Amino acid sequence: MPQINVTVAKKLNDETKNALQAEIADNIGIIPGKTKEVLAVCVIDGCSFYKNAQPADGAFIEVRLWKNATIDAKREFTAFLFEMANRVLGVPDNLLSINFIELPDWGSFGEFKTVSV
Repeated sequence: MPQINVTVAKKLNDETKNALQAEIADNIGIIPGKTKEVLAVCVIDGCSFYKNAQPADGAFIEVRLWKNATIDAKREFTAFLFEMANRVLGVPDNLLSINFIELPDWGSFGEFKTVSV
């Protein structure tokens, strides 16, 4: 059940937003057990973004996962996200940050799921 939030300073047209989510969906399988069928992508564009206390055309990508992923999978998916953000969004590496939040509990498809039990 991945949820990926992309927050970007630039205002994006619908074609770019769709290309962005499609690329993420086509590559989510880099993380074992994750598929585009259960992926949710939220694109927030046109935000105020600052780096070094100055306005910047940067981006932040948050990857939320139910259950932990391997370090190698996160490393490979991070490399994909940096390359994709540069190519699709025009965001250079120094203006992009990515984090992973791995959760033991998740609600989806009308039910609560946990790895704690």
